[in-house]
Amino acid sequence: MFVKFYQAMAQGAAFRNLRLIAKILAHKAANTTERTDDFLMWADSIAGLLPEEAVLLAALHRHYADAKLKKKEPDRIHNQAMTTLQGELVGPRKTFATKEQLEATGTALGRTGFVILVSGWGGGMSFSPAPRLDQLATLASLDQWADDQT
Repeated sequence: MFVKFYQAMAQGAAFRNLRLIAKILAHKAANTTERTDDFLMWADSIAGLLPEEAVLLAALHRHYADAKLKKKEPDRIHNQAMTTLQGELVGPRKTFATKEQLEATGTALGRTGFVILVSGWGGGMSFSPAPRLDQLATLASLDQWADDQT
């Protein structure tokens, strides 16, 4: 695990991403019931994240959790979360200038396993959080990490 952390550092992973990897490393090392072999997966997925991707992941997780608390149907949870997400992140002097940039970044995150690509009405694509994003939120403070990215 330490070798993988060093490799991420040597390959130029952002310092903030390295801190998140270090949190996961510490969690895995301190908890003997945790699988350490999946640390490589976590390190690879996190090391390559861009700042705007980190912000999007944290906001996506937060808005889905808020929508689920309101006990809506799955389609309504998605619609509510995405509407709130767009309101927070899209616009002048925000993370994304346009809705299309937000959608492109969200679908690009499919490479990480943190989001699931879903087809919408009319043949369009959207994304929703994968269970792996919940695991990441459990292992590290996503909101604080996203705040550090901006």
